[in-house]
Amino acid sequence: MEKIIIIGGGAAGMLEALELANHGYSITIIEKNKLGLGSSGRNPGRMGHGFHYTDVKTALAYLHASIKVQKKYPGFLIGQELDFSSPIRHGRYIITKDSNVPKARILETYDAIKAEYTRLVKEDPSNEVFGPPERFYRILPARDYQNDINMSIVDTVVETAEHLFDWSRFNRHLRELITAHPNITLHEHTLVTKLSKGKLNEQRFKIQAEKNGELIFFDTDFLINATWQEIEALNDQVGVRMLPHQRSNRLKTLVEVKLPDALLHTNSMFFCMGQHCMMSNMGNGRAMMTYAKTTNMEASTALNMSKRAQRLLDGHATQAEKDEIAASIIAGVSEYIPAMKDAQAIDVKFGIVQTKGKLSLEDLQKPEHIFNIRDDHGIRSECVGLISTPCMKLFYMQDNAEITHDLVKQHIVAHQLIKRCINDIKEQVKQQAIPFDKQHHKIVLEQLERYGVNSITADNIPTIVTQVLNHLKQKRNLISFFSQSSIDTTESRQVKGLKP
Repeated sequence: MEKIIIIGGGAAGMLEALELANHGYSITIIEKNKLGLGSSGRNPGRMGHGFHYTDVKTALAYLHASIKVQKKYPGFLIGQELDFSSPIRHGRYIITKDSNVPKARILETYDAIKAEYTRLVKEDPSNEVFGPPERFYRILPARDYQNDINMSIVDTVVETAEHLFDWSRFNRHLRELITAHPNITLHEHTLVTKLSKGKLNEQRFKIQAEKNGELIFFDTDFLINATWQEIEALNDQVGVRMLPHQRSNRLKTLVEVKLPDALLHTNSMFFCMGQHCMMSNMGNGRAMMTYAKTTNMEASTALNMSKRAQRLLDGHATQAEKDEIAASIIAGVSEYIPAMKDAQAIDVKFGIVQTKGKLSLEDLQKPEHIFNIRDDHGIRSECVGLISTPCMKLFYMQDNAEITHDLVKQHIVAHQLIKRCINDIKEQVKQQAIPFDKQHHKIVLEQLERYGVNSITADNIPTIVTQVLNHLKQKRNLISFFSQSSIDTTESRQVKGLKP
């Protein structure tokens, strides 16, 4: 089987490595830190059922993805050993009086999610991973929450069957699977410093990395770029240009706190829809919290992160910065959950949320903005041999792995067809005494690799060969041939995610 290198050991990279290795591929993971310690590991792991969204397609896509992860990796939900009535097993969504989406529309989406969960459980009882459908969500009477939250801001409170996912324990489990897998080689604390294209008759990509001050070199015909906010900057080194406003990276922060006694056994709470706050009860006396006005720090469509963002992501926030952020988030959340004023800050974490298109912090106030639609997994087939796999939502990770596996098979076929096409051209130019030097070879190879992986087929190879030969005979520009070629080049670099 083919050798594949994955750069990036977050949620996407780890599950893709396991999916491919389990199908017999030889996998090398290159991770600049330790597995799972990037943005994937800096969140409360809310295993969303879709209640976070009012876009029905997004909500159902997330429900399907979460069910898939829970079925494949059971046993990692926080509090699942507790009675189903435990608050730890029921996240609450609080629709505020100033919600920027009408309550009726929110509840219509919630009904659609419940109906889909009911249908899935009826279709296959093994899909019942979040409790019985009839208890999937319910609207609460005021007496059930009036002592916990600021009643002046509340319109409706919905209790769901959403759990939190123990990412720390899950990450340890994945690490054990990866390090024990005979088909996976892991390089941690290894920073990729340069990505380049191989020369003719070499493997397609050359990777230069650094570990403990020493340079390490890798090469491969098949590369998966799972470096999250760094995907586009890395691709740029091999000529894959980011489209204008292709995506936005949003720097976010959250605070981990020690809960006051009054809130030790309370439900996780998400105040929606709009720029409000979130509190996730981790079940161990701690919680993770966000407060939108403080949490959303900057958004950018630039190729590289700002110096400040990179510094914070790399763990170099000053204590003064952390203290200021923690105090602001705790004060903000206390406006919604009054008892939270007695919470004690433990740590402040920084991560990246990526969305399609251009996004400013002001756009977060707009319910119609594209960032609210997240049903696209964002995986891109950049060119033959290179796949970009951003994990647009944490629990799309298993979907991503399966989509990537399917793409890898297509890339291998395209790779083999291109080799066949080149060999046919070489045989014909030799027979017909047509000049065909290394520069010609390079142009043909590069142009074929830039087409969609399904654009070159066994059926159209003879046509490509004939037309290349005609251009060579007439001493015409080969690049102009490919720009005018009848080969189907309409295949999008974007690969849609799995749909409900």
